[in-house]
Amino acid sequence: MTSSQTVTKLLPTLLRIAHKPGGLLLMAAAGATGLLALMSLAVIASSSSPIRFLPLALAIVLWIFIAAFGIYREILRRNLDDLERQATGVAVVIDDDVVSHDQEVAPYQSSGAVNSALHDEAQALGEAYRETTIRTAKYFPRIEAAQRGLIRAAGGVVNAPYLKHDLRIIIGSFIGTAAALPLALFGFIVCAFALLLS
Repeated sequence: MTSSQTVTKLLPTLLRIAHKPGGLLLMAAAGATGLLALMSLAVIASSSSPIRFLPLALAIVLWIFIAAFGIYREILRRNLDDLERQATGVAVVIDDDVVSHDQEVAPYQSSGAVNSALHDEAQALGEAYRETTIRTAKYFPRIEAAQRGLIRAAGGVVNAPYLKHDLRIIIGSFIGTAAALPLALFGFIVCAFALLLS
């Protein structure tokens, strides 16, 4: 299996596996942030303290992360579905025999062709590795370099359309969404105590 096949098969599989847990995280974070927003409105209505708007500001910031993660999650799902539709039905007909594009054809190649294919594969892997060593981004430079390396290993974004969006934003929104759940629950508890004490 070549590096481009690995990137175009392994990453979509991992993304599909992570899709359902990501949806559960998204629903839990959205629910907890919604509770925080409602409780913060109650705090605003019942208090005259200048910091009464702080829980609502926190809820708004958390909603930005949750919305970004939800949008990019849906974009990734659509890209994977498009990739799956493109891959179905691809076959080669040779002498009235159907050969899947995944079948190994190396036994029928001469040793020179095999050596050339191995050389091309090693060169592609070397180029992908070199891409990962160049870190030019200001924020999350390793993620940006890894994304460029994966794109190079896949043979471009045509073969891996799920890599065309900036992974730094996707990972940042995921981290924000994962942090939203405990932060929103903590904010909800603090608001509840503030309402009880007022």
